[in-house]
Amino acid sequence: MLHGLRDRRAELDARENELALREELLAATEKQVGEKIGELKQLQGKLDTMLAARDDAQKAQLNALVKMYENMKPADAAKIFDKLDRRILTDVASGMKPVKVGAVLAAMDTAKAQELTALLASRLVLPMPQPVDVSAATLPGAPAASSAGGQAPGAAPPAPQPPPTATPAG
Repeated sequence: MLHGLRDRRAELDARENELALREELLAATEKQVGEKIGELKQLQGKLDTMLAARDDAQKAQLNALVKMYENMKPADAAKIFDKLDRRILTDVASGMKPVKVGAVLAAMDTAKAQELTALLASRLVLPMPQPVDVSAATLPGAPAASSAGGQAPGAAPPAPQPPPTATPAG
């Protein structure tokens, strides 16, 4: 019986040593993973900074192109616009003042001017609709807010309606 307990104790000690070794290995691995995550976060920060700088440089370059084309004679700009890549053309034209783009469009090839107009229209971002205040609105035929004279306070008097005119049948 003592021999069985000694064997069992040796087995439990071996398991405990194995578990301790696994814990140390796991802790070392967690430390390495933590360090790698830190490095990746630093790289992400550098990448974000570089991308922001590139975006700023692209915006500056586009603004320079816009100014250059705005300062050109419309006929000269139109000759170039007729042959320019669609994406670049749309970016440049959308940055230009509407008066300048209009003059260039007028001097462009008709088909190219139509294409550019469609491209610019497809970039148009519509504003979000404004919420309607239903507390102040009244439905047709619904009684208006009553006050002296049957009008809402501060409302202008209704405009007089002209009498209906008879039209001769014929």
